Amino acid sequence: MKAPCARLASASAGYTLIELLAVLLIMSVVGTLALPQAEPVAGVRADAAAREVAQAVRFAQAEAQRTGVNYMARCDLAAGTMALTRLDTTVTPPAPDLSVPVLHPIDKKDYRIVFSASQSTTGAAITTCAFTYSDGKTVPQLTFGDDGAPVNLVGPKGPDIKALTGFGQIVVAAGRVRRTVLVSAPSGRVTIVPSP
Repeated sequence: MKAPCARLASASAGYTLIELLAVLLIMSVVGTLALPQAEPVAGVRADAAAREVAQAVRFAQAEAQRTGVNYMARCDLAAGTMALTRLDTTVTPPAPDLSVPVLHPIDKKDYRIVFSASQSTTGAAITTCAFTYSDGKTVPQLTFGDDGAPVNLVGPKGPDIKALTGFGQIVVAAGRVRRTVLVSAPSGRVTIVPSP
């Protein structure tokens, strides 16, 4: 005959199904409560994406001033991306000059912002890109003249200089967090502000 302690030890060697279900229930409740804590990650991604956009706009402005050639930041809202190009003003109407690529100063590839290509900005996208000029038109592109001033040179009959009015904006979102990159007229100063 077995001793009572031996019988008790063999009966408690494993976990019951109810105990396992209780642990899973507790873990799912804790996971649900921790989910809103992921929002700071979205804030970090939105900040990183906004800084990347602001750096690209500043680079386009600096290159326009340095080279005396018009540079353009064009947003593709459907793809949530932005690309930098030179503007060919010798054609009518002026158009992006794709024969001379604008290269990123660090990786020497075409200067195109694709947030999914970077781990720090994955999940971010450009949701708004609006620049209003003195003719009243709002377009999803920003051109810097050879003096670095934000202007719109794209006219149906050739270069038609229209100054940026007020602020142009590029809104970047990651999850529910948004950041706005503002470009001020007439200087082209670039600032990043939290969006409501």
